[in-house]
Amino acid sequence: MEYFNSITIIVIAGSATIVAGFILKILGTLFDYLFDYLKGLTTNMYLSRALIVAEEVVRATNQTFAEEYKKAAKDGKFTKEEVLSALNACKTTAIEKLKGSFIGAPKEARDMIEAQAEDMIEAAVDKLKAEKFINPYLGFQASLESTEASE
Repeated sequence: MEYFNSITIIVIAGSATIVAGFILKILGTLFDYLFDYLKGLTTNMYLSRALIVAEEVVRATNQTFAEEYKKAAKDGKFTKEEVLSALNACKTTAIEKLKGSFIGAPKEARDMIEAQAEDMIEAAVDKLKAEKFINPYLGFQASLESTEASE
């Protein structure tokens, strides 16, 4: 009987070790999955925020450079080279401001924002152009300004 009790204890101890290892493996897998899921959510949150910041940066940069270049143009007209120079300066400044806005973001989000910064800025410019074209109030305001200028 004593021999049977010893074998039972050894089998139970071995089984408990195997079950505990299996449970720890499952918990480790679940924690890895949860960590990856939260990292993905965080990265997506920063990318969504980056698109909003890109629009804000384009608006601010556009206004700043537009005023500077209007003052710089003596006759109020621009040459093709001046226009290209202004556009490149705006784009470069906007990309740098966008990248600088996410210094505290996780590395994965920062890397994605830096890789896609130029595309985000271009998308923001296109979106703002479309909003200006589609928004009836802005169109009405522009037509009022052109009417006032012609009078």
